[in-house]
Amino acid sequence: MRTTSRFLCSVLALINTSWVATAQQMPPTVPLGSVRVESCAEASDAEYGLTAVKPIQIGGGPIYMNARQRRFLDALRGPGGQALRVLGGVGSKPENLPDFGVTIIDQYAVTYEGHDEPIKIFMDAYHFGHPRVPKGFTCATPLPTALRLPPVDPFKAGPAMLALAIEQARSAFSPIPLDADGSNAHGVAFDQFRMVAFATRAAGAAPFLPDRPPADLRGMLVLAYPASCDGQRALAQLVEIVGEQGTPLQPVGPLVSNASELSALLPDVMIPPSSVAAQYRLAGPRPKDQIRITYATPCVGAAQTVLLPVTVEPAKLITAATAHMPPGVSESDPTVYAQAVIDMEGRFRRAVAIGGPASLIPAALDSLEQWRARPAQINGAPVVQPIVLQIPLR
Repeated sequence: MRTTSRFLCSVLALINTSWVATAQQMPPTVPLGSVRVESCAEASDAEYGLTAVKPIQIGGGPIYMNARQRRFLDALRGPGGQALRVLGGVGSKPENLPDFGVTIIDQYAVTYEGHDEPIKIFMDAYHFGHPRVPKGFTCATPLPTALRLPPVDPFKAGPAMLALAIEQARSAFSPIPLDADGSNAHGVAFDQFRMVAFATRAAGAAPFLPDRPPADLRGMLVLAYPASCDGQRALAQLVEIVGEQGTPLQPVGPLVSNASELSALLPDVMIPPSSVAAQYRLAGPRPKDQIRITYATPCVGAAQTVLLPVTVEPAKLITAATAHMPPGVSESDPTVYAQAVIDMEGRFRRAVAIGGPASLIPAALDSLEQWRARPAQINGAPVVQPIVLQIPLR
């Protein structure tokens, strides 16, 4: 019995020593986006993460929240390095947050060895801030590394991009070439942004609401031109978007080949005769998509089917104006997080704050007026791109 007891004590001592060694090896600071922050910063507020009105802001929105919440909880430990036992989500409910208004807050119940009474941890997936450790806990790995900056929240990005398309409807937007070299030899595509702009222009004084576009505009259009060969035309009988797994996507409705229908969909666009179009419920071509065009009777010596890869280049920051602290304001963590849309001219538009001190948000968003980027491109044509931004103030 004594031998068994000594063995168990040795194992426990080894586990505790191992955890202490790991904690000691943790760097004091780690990168979080463009700034360095504390790896395992304990919250100064005793209610942080332990009450619904002071939740842990993990960001990412409803699509990514489960994975991000789990990563945070996996990195968290009890005060002695004990692994947490997650009993499950207690539920979600709206809460009126002091700086951000009504937000859905998620609750988790956890315990750890030596503490069997469940502790509720509250998280906010709709806002983001430097992750900290609630009182009474510690962490096994750097929280900023485990969580990282949040991805774009599509539920915020979608309405923002549509609203921008309505706002910029009078601008001239060139189509997206189907050919990766930037030529229009095989045809062009119009992403959802362009389609909404066309529809707004056609609607004139009666545009639709950005959060409720007509059903036929909730996606993109691919327009295949007839192939020219020795004065003859090879007509396209099928145009498809082929996904990453090699499976063609399901189009919205049948192919459109009637000239008047095409003109109604694409007002003011020069459409070659005998072109055909397919509509898809996508915001735009994706990086690993391919466009497949099948011709009824191909040109002599040419393949009946043409497969065109899509080349996507993300936006690249060119100029970021320094955001300055307002006079008389001091914050321990002077960083604001925002989500915006980079338009086709490289401007940061429709920015909304998703985290950071409320006293710094106006100055941070104002500074974006001076930011510029090279817009994202698909096959060489500029496209709008939603983005999450980190704005340090100095």
